[in-house]
Amino acid sequence: MMQVPTSWITDFDSPEQLMQDWDTALDAVSRLMGLPLVRNKSVLYLQVDVTLRGSAYYPGYPQSNTPYNPHSPRQGNGRHWLLRGPQYDGATHNGATIFHKIGHAQLFTKFMGEVEAVVNQIVKHSV
Repeated sequence: MMQVPTSWITDFDSPEQLMQDWDTALDAVSRLMGLPLVRNKSVLYLQVDVTLRGSAYYPGYPQSNTPYNPHSPRQGNGRHWLLRGPQYDGATHNGATIFHKIGHAQLFTKFMGEVEAVVNQIVKHSV
């Protein structure tokens, strides 16, 4: 589930492949964590926002780690990586950030010192 500015999707033809790509990536997270594939809607809820929560990225509901400048609107062709799929995170590596943060949100048991190492495995296997 995600929210993006309307101007990003005015010429967006078909969301079916986009939804399949995001489902595949989130299924990879569930499999890696040993969790069922059918999960609640809050597993990953993305929202583009003009203001980020703080000076670093954060997990959340919704996860608002994609900045948006309303004074530089897109032409509605769906070229932003969020609308192309998680495999197209481009030069920003924001896709890796999103999956890193979803790793923290899984709240799984880990040994001390593994807080960052294990969530990066989710990035490696999902994006």
